[in-house]
Amino acid sequence: MIRFVLASLLAMPFMIQAQTTPPTCAASNLTGTYYLTMTGRNLNASTALSASYQAVGTATFDGKSNVSFTLTANTNILQGTTQALSGTYTLAASCIGTLSLTTGDTANFTLIAWNSGKNFDIVGQDATYVLTGTGGQQPPACTTSLLSGAYVFSGNGFSLSSTNVGGTNISGVNSVSGLLQFDGRGDVTGNWTIATNGTSSPDTVSGKYTINSCQATATVTDPAGTSWTLTLTMTSTDGANFTVDGGAPLMQFSAAAHSTFTNPGLAVANSASSVGGGTPPGSIFALYGQNLAPSSASATKVPLPTTLGSGGTTVTVHGQQVPLFFVSQGQINAQMPWETPPGLVDVVVTNASGMSNTAAVTVPATAVPGVFPQYPGNQAVVADINNNLITAINPAHVGDIVVAYFTGGGPVTPAGPVVTGAFSPNGISPVTATSYSVAVAGVPATTVNYVGLTGSLVGVYQANFVVPKVATGTRDLVITIAGKASVVTTMSVAQ
Repeated sequence: MIRFVLASLLAMPFMIQAQTTPPTCAASNLTGTYYLTMTGRNLNASTALSASYQAVGTATFDGKSNVSFTLTANTNILQGTTQALSGTYTLAASCIGTLSLTTGDTANFTLIAWNSGKNFDIVGQDATYVLTGTGGQQPPACTTSLLSGAYVFSGNGFSLSSTNVGGTNISGVNSVSGLLQFDGRGDVTGNWTIATNGTSSPDTVSGKYTINSCQATATVTDPAGTSWTLTLTMTSTDGANFTVDGGAPLMQFSAAAHSTFTNPGLAVANSASSVGGGTPPGSIFALYGQNLAPSSASATKVPLPTTLGSGGTTVTVHGQQVPLFFVSQGQINAQMPWETPPGLVDVVVTNASGMSNTAAVTVPATAVPGVFPQYPGNQAVVADINNNLITAINPAHVGDIVVAYFTGGGPVTPAGPVVTGAFSPNGISPVTATSYSVAVAGVPATTVNYVGLTGSLVGVYQANFVVPKVATGTRDLVITIAGKASVVTTMSVAQ
C-alpha cells in the first residue's frame, strides 16, 4: 500500500502569508544590484513634447551611500546608448530619501524604498528630462534558459520623424502589446500590434537573443525587413517578468512583460510538495507542461528507464538524461540525478514530436523536504511499525513509533553505493544535516530515531519518530531539516 501511494507522487498547493509589521529603513536596506527601468519626458516652452527617454539596466547600491547605474537608453535622437552613471543616496527611517547623480549626468531624485528594501522608486529630473524609475531585486544568476516560454507584454512609446536639421522629432505617441516566445536557447519569435495616432499595425517578428548578467539583448525583424533592437532586464527572481525597451529607425517603446503561464523554471517542482525549485540532487521532481508525451506511461522496473512511453519521452537535466517514474501529456515524474550540480541548470523534454523550450531550474544544495500526501486529501504518507498506513480509521497513537515518507532530504552519508535511478542502498543512510526535527500539531517529537534515505526505494526519504503527546484528531505534520520546513501535511492521532 505504501509503495503504491508513494509511486503516485501527488502534488499539493503551497501557502503564502502576508507581512503585517511595517518595516523601518536605513541606507543598508538597499544593498546589491537591482534591475532598473526609467522613463523621461521634456516639454518645450510651447508645452509641446520635445524629447523622450526610455532606459533599462541595473542600479547597484553599496548599502552605505554610493550608487551606480548601468543603462541602455533610447531617445528620440539616439538609440541603444550605453550610460554609466554614479552618485550618492540617503534613506531615512521612513523609507524615503534622496538620490543624486554626479558622474555621467547631473540629476536629483526622491528615493522611496519598499518591500523591505527589495524594491525602490525614484522621481526627479536632470537638465533635459523629468524622470521616473523603478527597481527591484534580480535573480542571483541568469542563463539563456532563464528566459524561456511565452511572455505577454504591453507598453507605450513614440513615433519619430526625421528632419534635416535638429535630428529626429517626436511625431506621435504609440502603444504596443503582444507576445514574445523564447525557446531558452537563443531564438525568439513573436507577434505584436503597435497603435499610433489612431492607426494600428500588427506584425510578426523573429530573431535571436542573448542574456548576460540578467540583461538580455534581442534583434528581431518583421516581414517588411524592419529591424528592432530589444534591451531587456529581468525584474523577478524567478525569471517570470522583465522590462524591455524596443528601438527601430523611426519608432521606440518601453514595455513590461510577464509569463503567460507558470514560468518554466517553477514548473519543475518537488513531487511531494509542489514547491518550485525544491528538488536537491537524488530526490524526486514533477515537471509540468503541455504535450510532454503522447500518452501516459509508468516505469515497471528498477533501475528506472531514461526513455518512457510510446513517444520516446526523455528529460535532460544539465545535459544528463534522468530516470523517469511516469510520463503523460501534462506531467512527468523523475529523479534529479545525484550528479546534478546545485545552482541553475537547464532542463529539456524531448519526444517524437521534437524538443521543448529549455527551462532554467534552480537545484538546491541542501534539503527542501516535501512530505508525500495520500490521495485524495492532505493526509501524509505515514506508516506504523507494521507497515500499515496511518489514516482516519487507523490513527497513530501518542507514544507510537511511526515513519513519515518524504523527498527532498538533501545530502546523505550512504550505507552503500548511491546510483541515480537505482534503489537506495539498504541500511542506514542518514542526512548529513546536523539539525532536523519532526513536529505534530506544533509539538516537537522528543524522539527522532532516523532521518535519511529509505532503502529499496528511489529518491524517497523517511523520518522515524515517536508521536508526541497531542490531542486526538487530524493534526499538522511538519519535517524540518537545517531550518527548511516542509509544507504542512496532516496525520490522524489518537490517545
